[in-house]
Amino acid sequence: MDVRARHCTAPPPLTADLTHEAWRAAPAHTIDRLWNGTPAPAALATTARLLWTASHLWLGFECGYTELDIDPPAAVDCATERVALWDRDVCEAFVRSRREPRPDSYK
Repeated sequence: MDVRARHCTAPPPLTADLTHEAWRAAPAHTIDRLWNGTPAPAALATTARLLWTASHLWLGFECGYTELDIDPPAAVDCATERVALWDRDVCEAFVRSRREPRPDSYK
């Protein structure tokens, strides 16, 4: 999936509310595939919006769900690296520059 971020002069508000004018000005990119490339169920529809400033890349996700698979708050220690997050309901973004030597690699 190839997407482009919209430039903004100031960072968007860091809230879960994506109705701010900066987010609404960013194109909506529909994510309709699961990790393995198969079509995602309609109930899991996700939209991504991307913004960038001179120093940051901002990603906003609007995700549908029927049930969330998350760790209980007591089990989360922010000082410790957490592994296997892909087993939970998360959004990941792999960013690759067009200057990368191969389209299947990223840093």
